[in-house]
Amino acid sequence: ALGRKGGTFSTKGDSKPYAFYGRIHLSASQRLQDEMWKFNFSSMARNVLDHMTVHHDDESLVKMTQRGLADKFGCSQSKVSRSIGELSRQNFAWKESRGLYRLHPLYAYRWGSDRQRALVNKLGPKVLTAREIVIPNVR
Repeated sequence: ALGRKGGTFSTKGDSKPYAFYGRIHLSASQRLQDEMWKFNFSSMARNVLDHMTVHHDDESLVKMTQRGLADKFGCSQSKVSRSIGELSRQNFAWKESRGLYRLHPLYAYRWGSDRQRALVNKLGPKVLTAREIVIPNVR
């Protein structure tokens, strides 16, 4: 199903597929970083995403509370909640349970790395197709 939507991923250790966009050869994570401005995230959403990127474990899970992040960033808990909502709507991260969030494995790890392949294999293609990150068109 993911392949029909235009995306590819691999769970095999010996192959590292890449996406080609025009004449530029980029991995998916590099493309996301390069096109991050198109998502128009608030500065707080970027702060939360940066925090999650640094503090996730091997399964891209982040233990954090909205109150804890609000204290860290010196803002209201509702502002953190809205920021997490922004990230969730774009599928960069989502809530697994209270105080536990998952960062999307295609964003969290270098494309084709052993950690990424292991996590993609563990989560299965249904999670990736349901949580697809689509780069917005900006004109």
